[in-house]
Amino acid sequence: MFYEVDVVAGYIGSALCSIMFARRPIDVIGFINQSYLATNEYLICSALGHRLHLFYGDEVINGRKKDCEGRELGVTNRDYVFNFERDGDQLDELLDSLDEKWGES
Repeated sequence: MFYEVDVVAGYIGSALCSIMFARRPIDVIGFINQSYLATNEYLICSALGHRLHLFYGDEVINGRKKDCEGRELGVTNRDYVFNFERDGDQLDELLDSLDEKWGES
């Protein structure tokens, strides 16, 4: 799925583990909550030369306590929101720089 990509963006978690199949180093933009402890994407990026750009969301204080099947949520699954006021300009700058770098490739 990610064999031909230059940039991948998404929520940090098992779906982004497919970045290991990129054929060359890529840029990975990840969105993550402040309590997420797993380091899979970091390790994959380190081993393969990918550049990882992380944005930590603010946890929702009164968010969900259980998943859709009634199981308690652990800290890595807490709801969070992207803080546009704090991180919006940095994300815009990153996207602009990646557009200049990769363009229409």
